Order: sequence, then C-alpha cells, then structure tokens
Amino acid sequence: MPRAKFKKRDRNRFRKTYPYMRTRPVMEYMAGKETIWEAQALTFTNQSSVEYTFLGAFPEAPLVTATAMDKNGAGAANVNVIVTAVSATKMTVATSEAFSGTVHIHAIYIKEGAV
Repeated sequence: MPRAKFKKRDRNRFRKTYPYMRTRPVMEYMAGKETIWEAQALTFTNQSSVEYTFLGAFPEAPLVTATAMDKNGAGAANVNVIVTAVSATKMTVATSEAFSGTVHIHAIYIKEGAV
C-alpha cells in the first residue's frame, strides 16, 4: 500500500520579501509523492445502489472508503456499504438494503515508487 508524508510549510517564505514588509505566514501542506483525492456525499433516496462519476479522472483506480449516514443526520445508518466497482473514472456504491440518506465517499490515489 503506497504512503505519502505531508509537510507543513509557509508559502510566503518561497518568494522575495523585503525586511520592512512583514507578512503573515500562509501555511500549506506539501506531499512527498503525487497525491490526488476527492470527497463527495452521495444521496440515496430509497435506493440500494448508486453509480458516481469522479469529477476528475485518476491515473489508476483509487482507494475508496464509504460511510453511510441516516436521513436525519443523527448518526450512522443501520446499513452496510459496499464499493462494488472502482475504475479510474467512476465507481459504484451499494448498500445491504434500500435506504434514504447520504453516503460519504473518499477516493484517494497515491503514486507508488520513490519519493
């Protein structure tokens, strides 16, 4: 399983600043490897399966996690979520029974290889 290490850095330190101009730090996270992720909430209305097309295509099929929430947003729904098919452009999410609510997905791609 590929892993990426993230570092926090100040973006203002990588441009020319003069001593009399003090700027506040603008922090950003930098990954050691190519990393692409997408998070989305899929709405289920008395359905047991939904197909979702990613907003941007991944180089390969990403790793996907899915969590079901009930319609009221009070907590986890009483269904099992299964990712049945994943490709570089789309995925299919199924549940153990038809329900109404949302399924939150996180698709993450980390390039394998050297840092």
